[in-house]
Amino acid sequence: MDSLSSYKDDSEKLQKQLELEKKRLAEICETISKKRQKVAQVFSKSVQEKLFELDIKNAVFKVNFDKKEPSTNGYDLIEFMFCANEGEKILPLKNTASGGELSRVLLAIELSSKMKMIKQLYLMRLTRVQAEQQVKK
Repeated sequence: MDSLSSYKDDSEKLQKQLELEKKRLAEICETISKKRQKVAQVFSKSVQEKLFELDIKNAVFKVNFDKKEPSTNGYDLIEFMFCANEGEKILPLKNTASGGELSRVLLAIELSSKMKMIKQLYLMRLTRVQAEQQVKK
């Protein structure tokens, strides 16, 4: 009888721990999602600017966020949205872009991604140089 009581106590403890971990996971996923959405706004703007330079003057590019079951990557389900012409509805990139548009969108995405990496590397180098200067003082 004691083992049955012990089992029930253990089960309740584990259930409470599971609920706490689910809450913690939801909080972490929310934090990740907010950061992604913030970066996505900057990224979308950069891609749109590149598309303008690539002669898709009226393009609209956005990153759409939906939720999925939480995982190690968070709960965001991300999809690129695109519209090449003014007045048209923005739709998933995979369903709307022609071959020529798709190649330019992918180029714009690649250029935008590389620009961010270049900026990060520059800032890291700048920070390192500043730190070295502080050490020399």
